[in-house]
Amino acid sequence: MLPDYCKGARGAIFMYDVTNPSTLLSLSKWLKILQFQEDLPIMIVGTKIDLVEQVKVEFAELEQTAREYGLCGMAEVSAKTGVNVGEVFEFVATTILNLARKEERELETVVT
Repeated sequence: MLPDYCKGARGAIFMYDVTNPSTLLSLSKWLKILQFQEDLPIMIVGTKIDLVEQVKVEFAELEQTAREYGLCGMAEVSAKTGVNVGEVFEFVATTILNLARKEERELETVVT
C-alpha cells in the first residue's frame, strides 16, 4: 500500500533520529519503496540535534550516507528549538521547483 501512497510524489524527506543509529539503517528499505520514481529528490535529515549529549550518529556519517545513496541534500534539525526546520522545507521546495522548471524547458524544446 505504501508505494501507491507515494505515487506522484515530487520529493521526499527521510528523517532519522541522531540519538538512535538503527533509524538511519532503515533508509535502504525506504529507498526501495521510492525507487519506482526516477529523479525523485530525496533529502536526508537527522533530528533531535538539541540532545547533544545523546548524539550517536555524527554528521560525517550523514554526509557519507547522502553520497552513498545519491541524495539531493542533507541536514540536521531540532523540532524542539526549530534549528534548520524551515531551511529543510525551503531546500526541498526549491529543488522540486527547479526540477519542474527543467522538465518544462525540456518539454518546450521537444515541442518546438
